[in-house]
Amino acid sequence: MSRRNEISTGLAHQRDVAIWVRRRLVDRHGGCFDTGRRCIEQYGVLLADGVGLGKTWEALAAAALLLIERGKERAGGGQRQNVRKQAARVLVLCPPGLVSKWSREIRDPEGFTRRLARWGKRRADRNFVLRTLTKPFEIRRKSDLDDSALAGKLRRARVELPEGVYVCNWNVLRKGIGSGRSRLAALRAQPWDVLIVDEAHHREGREAIGTIRKWARALRATILLTATPFQLEPRELHELFESILDNRHREHRVLSRAPVREFVAALAEFFQGDGPAPARSLKTQAERVLSQAIARTQVRGKGRKFHIIDANGAAIEIPPPDHMRDDDLRQLFPTLVEPRADFEAWYLKNRLALAARAPDERTFIPTKLRQALSTPSQARQGCGQGAGGGPPYSPRLHALASWARNQFTVDLRRSMEDGLPRKTLVFTSFVGHAAREIREALAGAVDQAWRAARREPQWRAMSASARKGVERGAGSVEAALERLGKRYDIERTQEGQRVLDALHDLASRPEPGATFDLFGHRRFQNRVTDDLTRRLEALATVVARANEGGDWERRLHREERRNVRATIDALGRSTIVRTYTGRDDRRERDAAGEAFRSPLAPWVLVASNVGSEGIDLHTFSSHLVHFDIEWNPARMEQREGRTDRFGRQIKEPVNVYFTLVRGTYDERMLQQLVARQRWHSVLLGRPGARIARDKNGVVQARLLEEGEARMLSLDLRPNW
Repeated sequence: MSRRNEISTGLAHQRDVAIWVRRRLVDRHGGCFDTGRRCIEQYGVLLADGVGLGKTWEALAAAALLLIERGKERAGGGQRQNVRKQAARVLVLCPPGLVSKWSREIRDPEGFTRRLARWGKRRADRNFVLRTLTKPFEIRRKSDLDDSALAGKLRRARVELPEGVYVCNWNVLRKGIGSGRSRLAALRAQPWDVLIVDEAHHREGREAIGTIRKWARALRATILLTATPFQLEPRELHELFESILDNRHREHRVLSRAPVREFVAALAEFFQGDGPAPARSLKTQAERVLSQAIARTQVRGKGRKFHIIDANGAAIEIPPPDHMRDDDLRQLFPTLVEPRADFEAWYLKNRLALAARAPDERTFIPTKLRQALSTPSQARQGCGQGAGGGPPYSPRLHALASWARNQFTVDLRRSMEDGLPRKTLVFTSFVGHAAREIREALAGAVDQAWRAARREPQWRAMSASARKGVERGAGSVEAALERLGKRYDIERTQEGQRVLDALHDLASRPEPGATFDLFGHRRFQNRVTDDLTRRLEALATVVARANEGGDWERRLHREERRNVRATIDALGRSTIVRTYTGRDDRRERDAAGEAFRSPLAPWVLVASNVGSEGIDLHTFSSHLVHFDIEWNPARMEQREGRTDRFGRQIKEPVNVYFTLVRGTYDERMLQQLVARQRWHSVLLGRPGARIARDKNGVVQARLLEEGEARMLSLDLRPNW
């Protein structure tokens, strides 16, 4: 295989995916989607990489290869030469909450930019690629387009924006574009070299893609990113393929193609116990069709362990949902949280009241039941007609608090040994009903665990030296600020002084808490110092550019200042538990996420579904709690992917917990989740093992052999 212009991203699978994109969209032998009867034009690809494997870097590396190859044209005699003279532009469409992440990934001097610079130094004709992919323009709202850095040039009555990467909130382009002379209309109509769409399975993303495809003067390549390409709805996958294939021949409906349809039908018979395992030839043909447009790597992180929390707060280990057998599921139900009799009576009363509604009002009964189970008693909110107020108590919250008191005590002992904070992420879909109560319960659990740890001699010894540890950390930061000032020829920034003030203030508190005590551990102290120095250095580089640059550099300066202030806020606050929800102010939410990635507080983050996609919360994460579960296993995978990512500092596997209430709607949701997870595993390439059962659910003499499991698992990795 030719490795022409490969970019070393540091991970082999990222490099291979980027080269695969180049082959599909540039090289003649891979530029068409083969239907068996004809070759239709392929405009783009779908990167369905696993959660946490670096799709951002894959897309940027692929964009670099596409730019350098698209900048070449066939010259006389069949030779290829670089003829690019004009600017290059890359458009990134993403959800509003991911604009900062994309911009930060591009700007980070220690991240992809360093790899790109090494690649670009080899050849002079790559300079325009470096200029393009190292200059991000953030467009969160329409008013951002009024920045003077985006003035562009007027050519033939059309505005041509400067070269660079435009990281755009996709809602900006969905509606309300305005007249053809507006800056927003100019953005929509630019000739784009590469279009990258993150979380492309969302309806908003697909609408934004349609807008660009309709109005852009040129669109040479499209890269769609998703960790969940199969949302259990074939129509959504067809719409994604419609954006990357010529849809005039309807071959973009790949799930309707005979090889895929026959394989799925054979799987259905096998799962229902009515037929043998699908023939290997069926699997091979289906894989060939899908792998022409999809690249998916199956590299895993350090792994996950799954648990059920019972009424006493004990964590019982269970098989992964995609490996769970029918008898595993039956054995699991008795371990769920057992509610008290008063809660059972309240729940039954509300269930009957919902069932008595008119037929046209019963659509939302499942949502109301889930909401009732996630409503703590303090909220005193009804779950619909006849609800009669909130529950007498919350069995789910009671079990979570009991688990937290035990687990946080264990975590503090481990942190005392290795200096690593072990953080917890709690997800709930009904955060408006439960966030405050969850936060208060978990904050109380952390406080109890800390007070219990302080009774141990080793912790007391560490706490006694914590004040000196904070002072040593302040000295290290002081020295780093002096170095940065000399290197970039700038005076000490206001944020640098505030970091020092926050450290000195922390050292003067009479009883600061667990975070302060851990400063007595040298490894924790070094991690905090390194984190603060890295953030201050990133700010110093932007300050140096802002002094020489224009409005856009000053905007980046403000962004970096906010990131540093988030860490300063974590130093100044003793808030152990914070929230990350759509109801929070965006800056507060971003600050909470930044602080959670640092070794400082908060140690617990209560998140809604806003925090389930795109953001990185993995650095020191040890536990993830599903306070309630989703119907779609893809969304559960997205949640768990916030913690199971490369770059995680904790060596142990991620511990995933479920808090489900026995005898309620939770049982039905768990059954449906496991059933759908089996299909999800097959379509995403996970092993389909441990599901061999007879019609009565009794274990057969043998389970699936490893070879049979592989035969059921589609391998969508790039085929070299």
